[in-house]
Amino acid sequence: MIQRDGRLHPLPAGFSGLVPGQARPLLATAAIPLAARLRAVAEPLVPARRADADESLEAFAIRRFGRGAWEGLIEPLLGGLYGTEHPISVRATLPHLHDRERDGGLLRWRTSGPKAATGPAFARPVGGMERLVDALADALRQRGVQIEMEAPVEAVETDGAGYRARLGDVTDRSARTLLVALPAPVTARVLRPLDADLADPFAAIPMGDAAAAFVGFRTDAAEVPEASGWLVPRAEGGPVQAVTMLSRKHRGTAPAGSDLARVFLRPALTDASDDELVAAAVDHLRRRVGLRGEPTFTLAHRWRAASPRYTLGHLDRVAAVDAATARHPGLALAGAALRGIGLPDVIAGAEAAANSLLAHFDR
Repeated sequence: MIQRDGRLHPLPAGFSGLVPGQARPLLATAAIPLAARLRAVAEPLVPARRADADESLEAFAIRRFGRGAWEGLIEPLLGGLYGTEHPISVRATLPHLHDRERDGGLLRWRTSGPKAATGPAFARPVGGMERLVDALADALRQRGVQIEMEAPVEAVETDGAGYRARLGDVTDRSARTLLVALPAPVTARVLRPLDADLADPFAAIPMGDAAAAFVGFRTDAAEVPEASGWLVPRAEGGPVQAVTMLSRKHRGTAPAGSDLARVFLRPALTDASDDELVAAAVDHLRRRVGLRGEPTFTLAHRWRAASPRYTLGHLDRVAAVDAATARHPGLALAGAALRGIGLPDVIAGAEAAANSLLAHFDR
């Protein structure tokens, strides 16, 4: 759902690539004013931009759909994922939108293609995403792979025909090939002794913080809509950016008869105290879903420098990284810093990196 004037409305169907893809649901939604809807459904009439220069997500969305759709629908969807406190590159973040514009626009009046799959829109292992990591680690150990935990890498250097990693316990590890999958600032620090030209583009990638308060309460203490959560546009004001009803979205995250909400706060509140984060979250739940009484569980959490921001110029940074990496046979890079922060993008990047290392062995 999405908030407008303090009330929650269903998100219109037909979103494609985090922007509206179908005109009819967009025209019928109450999530944005009528004038904004009329401007948005005129998107197919907007001439395609033919310039190759990059463009921010905000500029792209406003040019195609109008400011009302950007502020009321698109910015809330994109803000939590990619951060809109910086000018985010559309070609680096959502390149298919740039291509679709040139193919005749993004909105369609008639639906086409296969029907959506049945079943829940979101799924994860009961017990959390770490179950996937644990299973992968167990499978690797069974195949004789040595996994070292709590051994931070301080620096990477050349070592004959391969690489040497200096660890935090002042020991070294040498290898013929090396795959680095670390956050951008850490990648810059670790690789600087190897190649400053490789480290500098990573150091230039801005990182976004996030803060959330988790609030548990009895199900009968609030009137929660049947939804996985709701988004709060920046134009609505207030400290809350989004709410995920974890107990409705993922099975096993709350006891029977209880609900668990994860309330994301605006980045400006990251440095607020735990009590302030929880108080802002509880106040929002009281206003939006009528939460009564005191919560049965609260927890504040922060993710520092958690998510890379693909700002304008990111594609130039990626090109510089690729050029520098080519000078180091047997070195591959993966993770969220370069070509996508979502799990599918990160998995595809990891497979490409692994394939490049296998090809190096073949050579």
